[in-house]
Amino acid sequence: MKLYTNPLSNNGRKVTTVVHHLQLQLDVEVVDLSKGAQRTPEYLAINPNGAIPALVDGDLKLWESNAIAAYLADTSGDRSFFPEGAARYDALRWMFWEANHWSKALGVLNFEHLLKNMFNMGAPDEARVAAALNDVRKYSRVLNTQLTGRAWLLGDNVTVADFMIGADLTYAAMTGVPVDEFPELARWLSAINALPAFVATAPRFG
Repeated sequence: MKLYTNPLSNNGRKVTTVVHHLQLQLDVEVVDLSKGAQRTPEYLAINPNGAIPALVDGDLKLWESNAIAAYLADTSGDRSFFPEGAARYDALRWMFWEANHWSKALGVLNFEHLLKNMFNMGAPDEARVAAALNDVRKYSRVLNTQLTGRAWLLGDNVTVADFMIGADLTYAAMTGVPVDEFPELARWLSAINALPAFVATAPRFG
């Protein structure tokens, strides 16, 4: 198997945390986004969206970070991390929620506060930031309620769903995400960030 990713990408980190957690052995190629490597014909043949991450396993070319994470978790056989039966659909529900709501709201903050500065694209759009913060607070309340009385999203065991949602908060402190307003979410995020897989994949600058 070969994984195409970038260590600074939230979506890439969603997959690399899973790789570390499951102690999987695969080849990793860093896609240099600053040089447009994701738009080369060779890479577009793997992921026509020109985005990362992507996974190649034999004849299978898989893209979308949650799909890759689910595939790796399933083929690993770790039924605590990616449970079977009704619990699997509970995990998938949170992964779909992450992709459709959580990631999009946080992505606006990442773009306005980080990417604009990185690529000299001007000051943050305060109206977009305010709207995104409203969404982030709304979805943080959902998470805070779910985590009340639970160690992890689904209960006593950490699952792939926790990893997908947690990786989105990689730059929370740098982008003004109000995590501390939600005590259960803050507690859970501290636990996520202390996991060996998250320590090993934390972005390093310089």
